[in-house]
Amino acid sequence: MHLAQDEHNHLMSGCSFCESDNSYITDTAKIVSKLLMSKEWKFSKSQLMGVKYINGSYYFVQNLTTDDEDEAVFFEKGSKVLQINGMDIDSYVIKIGETLGSPLRWDAVRKKLYTPAVYVDTQKDKITTVTVEIPNGEIKDINLISGETYLYYRGRINTDSETPKVLYFKTANILYIRVPDMKTELIPFYNDKIGNFRNQIINKVVVDIRGNGGGNDDVWRNVLSAIIDKPVIWKTKILFRKTPVVTPYLHEIRGDSLPLINDNNVTVNRDTFFYKYNDEFDTIISSQNTVAYSGNIYVIADERCYSSAKAFISVCNKMDRLISIGQPIGNIGGEGLNPFVFSLPLSKLIFRLGSVIEGIYSDSENIADYYHDTMKYP
Repeated sequence: MHLAQDEHNHLMSGCSFCESDNSYITDTAKIVSKLLMSKEWKFSKSQLMGVKYINGSYYFVQNLTTDDEDEAVFFEKGSKVLQINGMDIDSYVIKIGETLGSPLRWDAVRKKLYTPAVYVDTQKDKITTVTVEIPNGEIKDINLISGETYLYYRGRINTDSETPKVLYFKTANILYIRVPDMKTELIPFYNDKIGNFRNQIINKVVVDIRGNGGGNDDVWRNVLSAIIDKPVIWKTKILFRKTPVVTPYLHEIRGDSLPLINDNNVTVNRDTFFYKYNDEFDTIISSQNTVAYSGNIYVIADERCYSSAKAFISVCNKMDRLISIGQPIGNIGGEGLNPFVFSLPLSKLIFRLGSVIEGIYSDSENIADYYHDTMKYP
């Protein structure tokens, strides 16, 4: 599940997802899986370091001190992490980081694993040596002593908000729309609030989806509908494998009509995928209360975006007027279908797996193209 690089893949303590697909998951499986998953799954005791993966390297993005009263800097903002305990940071992340809680992701451009969060061991009497290159170019070894070294963040700036917002900045004529998640109950809010600015001069529109954990595509579709002056149209190619598991699931359980001819396929490296179009075209039309904005729409995203938010990013990358800005996610994104839900025959453990991936307009051997998380402006 982990190697598939799709955050939809995980163990389940029941069937809270895809309820319409779960008729074949027995009540016994639901009970047993819930009991199995009620046991806490713990990582080794560890401490999070305030570093961020940027363009292939890890940097401290704010000052860290060892005392909440003392402003003496322990890790300096802008310092680059080179090694941890004598092991280069990339090797550390792969060999040790995941056991401490660091989720691995794939940098499809640089073709290497990385993590959006780096942890260090804090077991008793443990000393962790972090080798950094500080902004002036000096190389320093800094020791973290378990039970003695506690890190405090300095100058932390909250760059986003969990509160849905529609704001108009009059001095620059910018319409700003904050979409923290894709909950359908927010659709009336966005339709109403955006429509209030129909008579304002709008030079730019910014849609901020940083940290958006996904939900329903109807949310971002309705947000666009309330903004645009004319329809937005695109095509989505859905790739799947013809296997004894996939084909019956899509055809019988999901009710999807699938192409039966072998000509309807694409090859990615040595793997053959069949494809169908998710409707011939996908279209968003203007709402009745649209602000009828005709310019570019700037969509701010980051590595915390998930599921439906990543589908939105994929659509941005198909449209000239939708401009994606931010950090890539590092997992497979794009438009698709709800994941499979499975139950193992003996243990009854329930888990789910992504059922399809989004293709691209023209065949490509570049795996990065199938992640659909490249930002137009990183």
